[in-house]
Amino acid sequence: MNLSDETSVGHLDDLRASHAMFRSLVRGLSLDAPAGPSLLPGWSRAELITHLCRNADGMSGMLEGALNGQIVAMYPEGMDKRNADIAAGRGATLGDLIDDMAGSFARLEALWDRMDDQAWERPVQWRQIEGPAWATIRMRWQEVEVHAVDMDVGRGLEALPEALADELARIAVESVPSRLDSQGAGIEVRHPGLPGGYRRFGSGSDLTVVDGVPAQILAWLLGRHAGKLVTTIAGRPCHPPVLGSWI
Repeated sequence: MNLSDETSVGHLDDLRASHAMFRSLVRGLSLDAPAGPSLLPGWSRAELITHLCRNADGMSGMLEGALNGQIVAMYPEGMDKRNADIAAGRGATLGDLIDDMAGSFARLEALWDRMDDQAWERPVQWRQIEGPAWATIRMRWQEVEVHAVDMDVGRGLEALPEALADELARIAVESVPSRLDSQGAGIEVRHPGLPGGYRRFGSGSDLTVVDGVPAQILAWLLGRHAGKLVTTIAGRPCHPPVLGSWI
Protein backbone atom coordinates (compact mmCIF):
# COMPACT_ATOMS: atom_id res chain seq x y z
CA MET A 1 0.00 0.00 0.00
CA ASN A 2 1.36 3.44 -0.90
CA LEU A 3 0.16 6.95 -1.63
CA SER A 4 0.87 7.05 -5.36
CA ASP A 5 -1.77 4.60 -6.59
CA GLU A 6 -5.31 3.48 -5.88
CA THR A 7 -4.23 1.63 -2.71
CA SER A 8 -3.88 5.05 -1.06
CA VAL A 9 -7.59 4.66 -0.19
CA GLY A 10 -6.33 2.27 2.49
CA HIS A 11 -4.89 5.29 4.32
CA LEU A 12 -8.27 6.95 4.87
CA ASP A 13 -8.31 5.94 8.53
CA ASP A 14 -4.87 7.56 8.93
CA LEU A 15 -6.21 10.72 7.30
CA ARG A 16 -9.21 10.72 9.63
CA ALA A 17 -6.78 10.47 12.55
CA SER A 18 -4.89 13.49 11.19
CA HIS A 19 -8.17 15.41 10.98
CA ALA A 20 -8.84 14.54 14.62
CA MET A 21 -5.30 15.61 15.56
CA PHE A 22 -5.72 19.00 13.88
CA ARG A 23 -9.14 19.59 15.43
CA SER A 24 -7.67 18.85 18.86
CA LEU A 25 -4.72 21.13 18.17
CA VAL A 26 -7.00 24.06 17.27
CA ARG A 27 -9.35 23.49 20.20
CA GLY A 28 -6.35 23.65 22.51
CA LEU A 29 -5.32 27.14 21.36
CA SER A 30 -5.63 30.15 23.62
CA LEU A 31 -8.19 32.77 22.57
CA ASP A 32 -5.52 35.11 21.18
CA ALA A 33 -3.42 32.42 19.46
CA PRO A 34 -5.21 32.52 16.05
CA ALA A 35 -4.08 36.10 15.49
CA GLY A 36 -0.46 35.13 16.07
CA PRO A 37 1.98 34.30 13.28
CA SER A 38 2.36 30.83 11.84
CA LEU A 39 5.62 29.50 10.43
CA LEU A 40 4.46 30.45 6.93
CA PRO A 41 5.74 33.97 6.21
CA GLY A 42 2.89 36.48 6.26
CA TRP A 43 0.27 33.96 7.41
CA SER A 44 -1.48 34.08 10.77
CA ARG A 45 -2.66 30.86 12.40
CA ALA A 46 -6.23 31.94 11.66
CA GLU A 47 -5.45 32.13 7.94
CA LEU A 48 -3.78 28.73 8.05
CA ILE A 49 -6.83 27.16 9.73
CA THR A 50 -9.12 28.92 7.24
CA HIS A 51 -6.98 27.59 4.38
CA LEU A 52 -7.48 24.01 5.59
CA CYS A 53 -11.24 24.63 5.85
CA ARG A 54 -11.47 26.00 2.31
CA ASN A 55 -9.19 23.20 1.11
CA ALA A 56 -11.69 20.74 2.60
CA ASP A 57 -14.54 22.54 0.82
CA GLY A 58 -12.66 22.37 -2.47
CA MET A 59 -12.00 18.67 -2.08
CA SER A 60 -15.63 18.08 -1.14
CA GLY A 61 -16.66 19.72 -4.40
CA MET A 62 -14.27 17.55 -6.40
CA LEU A 63 -15.48 14.33 -4.76
CA GLU A 64 -19.15 15.31 -5.09
CA GLY A 65 -18.46 15.79 -8.77
CA ALA A 66 -16.74 12.40 -9.01
CA LEU A 67 -19.76 10.73 -7.42
CA ASN A 68 -21.96 12.35 -10.07
CA GLY A 69 -19.60 11.58 -12.95
CA GLN A 70 -18.57 15.23 -13.35
CA ILE A 71 -15.18 16.94 -13.23
CA VAL A 72 -15.39 19.81 -10.75
CA ALA A 73 -12.42 22.11 -10.21
CA MET A 74 -11.09 22.37 -6.67
CA TYR A 75 -11.44 26.16 -6.77
CA PRO A 76 -14.13 26.75 -9.42
CA GLU A 77 -14.01 30.55 -8.96
CA GLY A 78 -10.25 30.67 -9.44
CA MET A 79 -7.18 31.26 -7.30
CA ASP A 80 -7.96 34.92 -6.63
CA LYS A 81 -11.20 33.89 -4.89
CA ARG A 82 -9.35 31.13 -3.06
CA ASN A 83 -6.76 33.62 -1.79
CA ALA A 84 -9.46 36.13 -0.78
CA ASP A 85 -11.33 33.45 1.17
CA ILE A 86 -8.17 32.59 3.10
CA ALA A 87 -7.41 36.26 3.82
CA ALA A 88 -10.97 36.68 5.11
CA GLY A 89 -10.11 34.35 7.96
CA ARG A 90 -7.43 36.64 9.40
CA GLY A 91 -9.78 38.29 11.89
CA ALA A 92 -11.78 35.18 12.79
CA THR A 93 -12.21 34.32 16.46
CA LEU A 94 -11.22 30.94 17.84
CA GLY A 95 -14.89 30.01 18.14
CA ASP A 96 -15.53 30.95 14.51
CA LEU A 97 -12.58 28.86 13.38
CA ILE A 98 -13.63 25.83 15.42
CA ASP A 99 -17.14 25.99 13.94
CA ASP A 100 -15.79 26.45 10.40
CA MET A 101 -13.42 23.55 10.85
CA ALA A 102 -16.09 21.26 12.32
CA GLY A 103 -18.43 21.80 9.38
CA SER A 104 -15.93 21.69 6.53
CA PHE A 105 -14.01 18.69 7.88
CA ALA A 106 -17.23 16.76 8.58
CA ARG A 107 -18.58 17.37 5.06
CA LEU A 108 -15.40 15.99 3.52
CA GLU A 109 -15.35 12.97 5.82
CA ALA A 110 -18.98 12.20 4.94
CA LEU A 111 -18.06 12.20 1.25
CA TRP A 112 -15.24 9.73 1.90
CA ASP A 113 -17.91 7.38 3.28
CA ARG A 114 -19.95 7.72 0.08
CA MET A 115 -17.08 7.06 -2.34
CA ASP A 116 -16.89 3.59 -3.90
CA ASP A 117 -14.11 1.99 -5.97
CA GLN A 118 -15.53 3.37 -9.21
CA ALA A 119 -15.84 6.91 -7.89
CA TRP A 120 -12.27 6.90 -6.53
CA GLU A 121 -11.02 6.15 -10.06
CA ARG A 122 -12.92 9.02 -11.69
CA PRO A 123 -11.01 12.20 -12.62
CA VAL A 124 -10.94 15.36 -10.53
CA GLN A 125 -9.21 18.67 -11.22
CA TRP A 126 -6.92 20.78 -9.08
CA ARG A 127 -4.96 23.80 -10.34
CA GLN A 128 -5.52 22.88 -14.00
CA ILE A 129 -4.29 19.31 -13.39
CA GLU A 130 -6.52 16.27 -13.73
CA GLY A 131 -6.00 13.01 -11.88
CA PRO A 132 -7.93 10.22 -10.18
CA ALA A 133 -9.98 11.07 -7.11
CA TRP A 134 -7.84 8.80 -4.93
CA ALA A 135 -4.93 11.25 -5.42
CA THR A 136 -6.78 13.70 -3.15
CA ILE A 137 -6.04 11.44 -0.16
CA ARG A 138 -2.32 12.13 -0.20
CA MET A 139 -2.95 15.77 -1.07
CA ARG A 140 -5.26 16.29 1.91
CA TRP A 141 -3.07 14.26 4.27
CA GLN A 142 0.02 16.33 3.50
CA GLU A 143 -1.93 19.59 3.83
CA VAL A 144 -3.21 18.69 7.30
CA GLU A 145 0.00 17.19 8.68
CA VAL A 146 2.47 19.75 7.31
CA HIS A 147 0.30 22.73 8.21
CA ALA A 148 -0.15 21.34 11.72
CA VAL A 149 3.61 21.83 12.02
CA ASP A 150 3.32 25.29 10.43
CA MET A 151 0.91 26.27 13.23
CA ASP A 152 4.02 26.59 15.44
CA VAL A 153 2.46 25.13 18.56
CA GLY A 154 5.07 22.48 19.30
CA ARG A 155 4.39 19.79 16.70
CA GLY A 156 7.36 18.88 14.50
CA LEU A 157 7.81 17.00 11.24
CA GLU A 158 9.11 14.02 13.20
CA ALA A 159 5.46 13.46 14.20
CA LEU A 160 4.39 12.81 10.59
CA PRO A 161 3.25 9.24 9.89
CA GLU A 162 6.14 7.37 8.29
CA ALA A 163 4.22 6.47 5.12
CA LEU A 164 3.40 10.12 4.49
CA ALA A 165 6.87 11.42 5.39
CA ASP A 166 8.52 8.96 3.01
CA GLU A 167 6.09 9.79 0.20
CA LEU A 168 6.65 13.52 0.63
CA ALA A 169 10.41 12.99 0.52
CA ARG A 170 10.12 10.96 -2.70
CA ILE A 171 7.95 13.61 -4.36
CA ALA A 172 9.65 16.77 -3.10
CA VAL A 173 13.17 15.58 -3.91
CA GLU A 174 12.36 15.51 -7.64
CA SER A 175 11.91 19.30 -7.63
CA VAL A 176 15.26 19.98 -5.95
CA PRO A 177 17.20 20.90 -9.14
CA SER A 178 14.65 23.56 -10.11
CA ARG A 179 14.50 25.01 -6.57
CA LEU A 180 18.22 25.27 -5.86
CA ASP A 181 19.64 28.76 -5.40
CA SER A 182 22.62 27.65 -7.52
CA GLN A 183 21.20 26.14 -10.70
CA GLY A 184 23.09 23.24 -12.25
CA ALA A 185 24.98 22.28 -9.09
CA GLY A 186 25.41 18.56 -8.42
CA ILE A 187 23.66 17.37 -5.27
CA GLU A 188 22.96 14.13 -3.39
CA VAL A 189 20.07 14.03 -0.90
CA ARG A 190 19.99 11.24 1.68
CA HIS A 191 16.73 10.15 3.31
CA PRO A 192 15.58 6.64 4.31
CA GLY A 193 12.31 7.09 2.42
CA LEU A 194 14.10 7.49 -0.93
CA PRO A 195 14.79 4.45 -3.13
CA GLY A 196 18.19 3.16 -2.07
CA GLY A 197 18.28 5.81 0.65
CA TYR A 198 19.38 8.70 -1.58
CA ARG A 199 18.70 10.69 -4.76
CA ARG A 200 21.54 12.19 -6.79
CA PHE A 201 21.39 14.95 -9.38
CA GLY A 202 24.59 15.55 -11.34
CA SER A 203 28.02 14.30 -10.36
CA GLY A 204 31.63 15.39 -10.00
CA SER A 205 34.08 16.24 -7.26
CA ASP A 206 32.05 19.27 -6.17
CA LEU A 207 28.90 17.23 -5.47
CA THR A 208 27.03 18.59 -2.43
CA VAL A 209 25.79 15.88 -0.06
CA VAL A 210 22.82 16.71 2.19
CA ASP A 211 22.39 14.33 5.12
CA GLY A 212 20.99 14.36 8.65
CA VAL A 213 18.01 13.35 10.76
CA PRO A 214 15.13 12.33 8.43
CA ALA A 215 12.75 14.99 9.80
CA GLN A 216 15.39 17.68 9.19
CA ILE A 217 15.97 16.47 5.64
CA LEU A 218 12.22 16.53 5.02
CA ALA A 219 11.98 20.05 6.44
CA TRP A 220 14.71 21.17 4.03
CA LEU A 221 12.96 19.44 1.11
CA LEU A 222 9.71 21.23 1.97
CA GLY A 223 11.40 24.61 2.22
CA ARG A 224 11.04 24.79 6.01
CA HIS A 225 13.60 25.54 8.71
CA ALA A 226 15.66 22.36 8.81
CA GLY A 227 17.78 22.82 11.92
CA LYS A 228 21.29 21.40 11.72
CA LEU A 229 21.92 19.45 8.52
CA VAL A 230 25.12 17.61 7.66
CA THR A 231 26.18 19.07 4.32
CA THR A 232 29.50 18.56 2.59
CA ILE A 233 31.27 19.28 -0.68
CA ALA A 234 34.01 16.78 -1.47
CA GLY A 235 33.88 15.70 2.16
CA ARG A 236 34.31 19.23 3.55
CA PRO A 237 31.53 20.86 5.65
CA CYS A 238 29.51 23.54 3.88
CA HIS A 239 26.31 25.51 4.31
CA PRO A 240 23.20 23.68 3.08
CA PRO A 241 21.88 24.85 -0.29
CA VAL A 242 18.85 27.14 -0.12
CA LEU A 243 15.60 25.70 -1.47
CA GLY A 244 12.41 27.55 -2.26
CA SER A 245 9.17 26.45 -0.60
CA TRP A 246 7.50 23.32 -1.97
CA ILE A 247 4.16 23.36 -0.11
